[in-house]
Amino acid sequence: MNLDHALSIIAEDIRPTEDQQAIFRLAEYIFAHKKDIKHLTYSAIAQLVDVRRPEKLLRIAQYLSGERVKILEMKFELIIDDCITPLDDETVYHAETTGSLIHPDTGYPVENYRHHVYPYFVPSSEVVNR
Repeated sequence: MNLDHALSIIAEDIRPTEDQQAIFRLAEYIFAHKKDIKHLTYSAIAQLVDVRRPEKLLRIAQYLSGERVKILEMKFELIIDDCITPLDDETVYHAETTGSLIHPDTGYPVENYRHHVYPYFVPSSEVVNR
């Protein structure tokens, strides 16, 4: 997918104009910096699109990582103290279905894992490979 195609889909899908413009800004940023973006957090997205309401921010991130546009891909990391460990999708899925997260490096269960797992975003392969 290229930027023009993404913007045309966004224009079809998103109203009001204020929301549309915010998503346009983020899409343009993602395409312009696709090779440099390695870790886009919710707070970084909020700054880029100038959105303060969490529910609106969540809708924007979900939309851009959904099947219709798919320019973002959600990833997860485990942060305990100063130690950051990337988590693969299978590990996160297992944790959500069983209620237990096994630390990928230590092999031990992570107590209260939901307090230590954080989402972030990267440009999707559809964007990076263009």
